[in-house]
Amino acid sequence: MKQSRIQLLKQIYEHEQITASPLSIPIDNVSRFDVSYLESEGYLTQSFSSIGAYHLSLTEKGERYVVDGLTPETATPPNATFNFSNATFTNSVVGSGISGNQFTFHNSPALTELETLIRSKPADDQATLNEMLEMLREIQSSEKPIEKGRLSRFYEVVKKSSDLVLPIGKFFFDIFFRLGA
Repeated sequence: MKQSRIQLLKQIYEHEQITASPLSIPIDNVSRFDVSYLESEGYLTQSFSSIGAYHLSLTEKGERYVVDGLTPETATPPNATFNFSNATFTNSVVGSGISGNQFTFHNSPALTELETLIRSKPADDQATLNEMLEMLREIQSSEKPIEKGRLSRFYEVVKKSSDLVLPIGKFFFDIFFRLGA
């Protein structure tokens, strides 16, 4: 955290320990960006507003930050425990979503994601992008090698929409690994 923000938190804490009231500080004496950041992160609140001054109080999180030696709270990672001692798995699935001989695997297919993104594009680009989408579906269903330059005509329209690159990359990653398996 920036030193100016740490100093502000200390100043508010010391003031509250002595007076048990919010710290009133002229707007010119503190960075509005520091106040905004600390408020959005939950370290302080503005008790009331007035012209030309901030009236600041620490939240519980802000007080804990100062009292605990200026160390931020750390999020506790979720616990995941896997114990597979001396286990042999053959044709098995370990996890949730298992019912009898079936299991459910949730994944957002790249072409579905791509189709959603295409709908948000300008109408003049949508026709070209939908043509590309149909070609990708054909590539997916044919499982044949892709001819060099087959998709090159779509380069310019994809270049304009960089958010399409990741789903297209995911698509080809899936295709290459599926065909290689």
